[in-house]
Amino acid sequence: MTFRQLIDVLWARRLLIAVMMVIAAAAAVGYLQVRVISYTATAIVRENPTFSQAAQTGELGGVQVDFDSSTATTEKVLGPAARSVGLPATALLGTITVTSTAGAQTTTLDIAAKSNDPVAAQRQATAVVKQYGTYLQAQVDDAVKTLTARQKDASAQAQQYQQQATAHPNDAVVQASLTSALSDLGSVGDQLQTVKNAGAPLLVMTAAQPGVSTAPGTLTVVAVALLAGLIAGIGVALIRDQFDTRVRDEREFEHLTGLRSLGELVLDRRAARGKDLLPAAGVRPTALLEGMRSVRTSIQVLLPKRSPVIVVTSAQPGEGKSFVSANLALSLARAGKKVILVGGDMRRPTLHRYFLDAAEGDGLAAILEKSSSHSGVSAHEIDAELHATPYAGLRILPAGDTAHAVGDLLASSDLAAVLGHLRQIADFVVIDSPPALTVVDATLLGKHADGVAIVAGVRKVTRDLLASTVDTLGQNGVPLLGIVANKSRRSVSKPSEAYYIKGAARQVA
Repeated sequence: MTFRQLIDVLWARRLLIAVMMVIAAAAAVGYLQVRVISYTATAIVRENPTFSQAAQTGELGGVQVDFDSSTATTEKVLGPAARSVGLPATALLGTITVTSTAGAQTTTLDIAAKSNDPVAAQRQATAVVKQYGTYLQAQVDDAVKTLTARQKDASAQAQQYQQQATAHPNDAVVQASLTSALSDLGSVGDQLQTVKNAGAPLLVMTAAQPGVSTAPGTLTVVAVALLAGLIAGIGVALIRDQFDTRVRDEREFEHLTGLRSLGELVLDRRAARGKDLLPAAGVRPTALLEGMRSVRTSIQVLLPKRSPVIVVTSAQPGEGKSFVSANLALSLARAGKKVILVGGDMRRPTLHRYFLDAAEGDGLAAILEKSSSHSGVSAHEIDAELHATPYAGLRILPAGDTAHAVGDLLASSDLAAVLGHLRQIADFVVIDSPPALTVVDATLLGKHADGVAIVAGVRKVTRDLLASTVDTLGQNGVPLLGIVANKSRRSVSKPSEAYYIKGAARQVA
């Protein structure tokens, strides 16, 4: 798929993409209405270097302590902290996070509290910091008590050995025990002094401030939703397009069938609504009229010989083959040619929509029925069925109505005689034929023609149907002129549109 085809696909599916974006926006609005915004307040504290080392070793002065930062998220700390702010003991469980950053000598902790109220988040973070500090201080106090007890025991033991050494000054064992006891006493004393002089376990570096919302803003939510809707819409459009086998544009017609393009007729809203069925009769130049003139020129170039017979058909009903037949015949007549438009669709004739009473009557069906009842058909009988129209140079041979099998009438040899006479009295004979895949009529008419033009509705006919139409006609020896791309949605550029308007203004003047 080329970039241009991609753009065409997205433009054709623009309504689907817009719907997906609206749905995404509505979902975003709904989310904004029901979402609960949470706020996070963070306090930054630094551990005392002495106690930071104890957190790694699990000992303070040789005494086991619990200085692990994860303790701040347990009920030991969060229970008292919750009660201090008037909450149940378990209210803060799962709402507090602690992130530690180890430095060269100390550790920094980020203690964050999450709440639906910014001030509450601030109070909770402050309470946790305070309670965690209290918990650590309790650990320090317990270590001091333990070390004091050890110091007391070491002092008593040293005094005991001192008394023994005084009584037995020459006893080497007693002297060694005394030395060891004095060393233990000094060591415990140093540890006790270090712990007492260490200071507070925690130093608050940044106090908690009112909580900050962690939820995305309204504009961000809506923008992301619209972007997601756009991407989803494009995805759905491309997926649907992969399963859509309808032919998209004039270039794809040529590539698929190998036939030349005779022209492209843009979709005209007035013609589609039945308000302007004969744009070729108008005096105001339009893109549709210029497209019809392009088709006329292509046919004149491809069929330069005198009085050619042209069959106009399509793969299926509803692609505009009668519209093209009527306007092509009128366009040739307005170019100064004598044209006969033949209603070759005797099953569902529609030319009366374009030419009213001029397309009514017995017409081709009556001529072929008369010829089957007696040998041959006279020129007078053919001429009697030709109807004049309000347009100079254009006559119509209506389709007529028959009770006979249409396929049998068209298969008779008299059809060649009828078309032969029409060649003699007209410069161009244009035949409006039934769809080629619906009945065999188009093939029977095409065998007597100089060329068959296939009208293909853009984004209406599928690739399989169009390919089957071309194969069917080609295998039966029908000469194919090319494809007329009808109801194209390709927009006319602004300069071209202005050119048409200026041309119309000059004609009116």
